[in-house]
Amino acid sequence: MNRKNFFAIGLLTIAALSVSAPVKAEMSEQELRLRALEEKLETKSKGLEWIDRFTFKNDLRLRHESNYNDKNASGAAVQDQHRERFRLRLGGEYNFDKSLKVGIRLASGSEDPISTNQTLTNSFGKKAFNIDSAFANYLYSLGELKTSWTGGKFDTPFFKTMPLVWDSDLTMEGLAESFTLPVGSSTTLFAVFGQMAIAESSSVRHDPYLAGYQGGVEQKMGSLGKLKVGVAYFDYISVKGKTIANNPSAGNTLSGTSLVTDYDILNVNGKWTFDGFGIPVEVMGEYANNTADNVPTNEDEAYAFGVGVGKKIKEFGDWYASYQYRVLEKDGALDVFTDSDFHGGGANSKGSVLGLKFGLRKGVELNATYFITEANAGAEVSRDRLQLDAIFHF
Repeated sequence: MNRKNFFAIGLLTIAALSVSAPVKAEMSEQELRLRALEEKLETKSKGLEWIDRFTFKNDLRLRHESNYNDKNASGAAVQDQHRERFRLRLGGEYNFDKSLKVGIRLASGSEDPISTNQTLTNSFGKKAFNIDSAFANYLYSLGELKTSWTGGKFDTPFFKTMPLVWDSDLTMEGLAESFTLPVGSSTTLFAVFGQMAIAESSSVRHDPYLAGYQGGVEQKMGSLGKLKVGVAYFDYISVKGKTIANNPSAGNTLSGTSLVTDYDILNVNGKWTFDGFGIPVEVMGEYANNTADNVPTNEDEAYAFGVGVGKKIKEFGDWYASYQYRVLEKDGALDVFTDSDFHGGGANSKGSVLGLKFGLRKGVELNATYFITEANAGAEVSRDRLQLDAIFHF
């Protein structure tokens, strides 16, 4: 190779390198941008996946409430009360997969375990918000046997037909296990167990807690509808001699503010659902008996029955009408967890509840409820209550 050819090849090589260098640099920059874009899309995808796994369960209830009081236990006249209230609940469930989820719900109101109502008062003051539930739930199937394991703070896990023993706003704290087993094509057996903490104090040797056991059967009866029955035993442990918040004067027998008796509640619930001339009908009954020692026989029971006509409110025109009659003797149930709306809450009460629900559109319903109650024993105290609700689910 002569010198001219050598220099020519060298010049061509340098020229090629000078042209390819910025192209390579440009390609490298494009690759970096593409990688950054992929990472950003991956991050957004994870965010969307999180949203897809989360189910929102929110509702707002606006309420007008009127309380018509006759007199108190001392015989003194009590002024009627009219107030505006609301309930706001925000939360939902995050599903890791089909078997594992966690749930959380925040609710308005105070720390009262049986009410999430917030009264409009206090000169436009700010309103409280509390943790109403926070739990983890795991589902496991072993053949036909389906099991559910829950821990934390959660809705009452036991089958109930009416709020005779448990208020509908109550969320329990502890552990719960439930089991369902189909037997044939028409019968399903179920069992529910609960270990609940009621209070904890370093100054008390034995903290009060609840051990609950329930078993039952759900039976399909063809054209006759469906029947579900549950039998439960609620063993309150270490409650005798203690003050159980939130209301130490709600009907149970007390010494000062301390409970005089134990509460070992035998509880039976039953519901029969069927179609009556094309309209869903449900007939309900509940019975409770405090089997603890030294409870007077005329103060140890509670019972209720009711009927409902119509269907669950889903859209415009759906309606549901109901009637219930309840009797709750002085120590038939632990009064701090019973229905807060019935006779002002607590025990030693009886009376009727009339209800009507109507759907305005999907997610919106109107409710009207009227309570006609009086004391079951002792001084004649009557209390009527009217509640008018607008409820928004979102």
